[in-house]
Amino acid sequence: MPHYTHLADGIFVSCILAIFALPKQKDLIISLILSLILVAIATQYLKRGVFPSWDRPPLVFENIASVHYISTEGEKHHSFPSGHSAGAGLLFAFVAYYWQERYKFGGLVAALLGISIAYSRVYIGVHFVGDILVGSLIGVGIALFGLILLRPRIETLLHTLSPQTQNYIHWGLYTLLGIALVLNIGRYLYLYQIL
Repeated sequence: MPHYTHLADGIFVSCILAIFALPKQKDLIISLILSLILVAIATQYLKRGVFPSWDRPPLVFENIASVHYISTEGEKHHSFPSGHSAGAGLLFAFVAYYWQERYKFGGLVAALLGISIAYSRVYIGVHFVGDILVGSLIGVGIALFGLILLRPRIETLLHTLSPQTQNYIHWGLYTLLGIALVLNIGRYLYLYQIL
């Protein structure tokens, strides 16, 4: 679970999804990237601006010997809402959209992955159930905004661009995704002291 929970970081799985979807659906990938940015801004604003004193379970229960938690993270503050759950809600809403046309039960599998990753945050003891519920709702809400409102506008904009400009955007997105993937893998290896 401590490793599984990091699939909700969003960057890693988003990059994998984007690499497969990018050749045919640049508009989907651009709306995913913009939606991830909105999720990060929303959750960090709520954590640090609105609910800065909401602590995580390790700090809340630190004097209770019978409480056991599994955590590889040192963070004890800024519990509400769960950023990982918001990332999972967003990411797997996009994955469900992408898989629904390709696989019979693609949407259901994506929903179960999103729920299980959000649950992993409670399992390892770094969030409360309310944190992951609100985080998940934020993520799914922003995903719907990205898919319903943002994506059609991006698609229209891309069709107005020249083929050369579209090619620059294509390779620019691949470069951005490659850098993000390498940085996220490096952060993960550093976090678990593998290197």
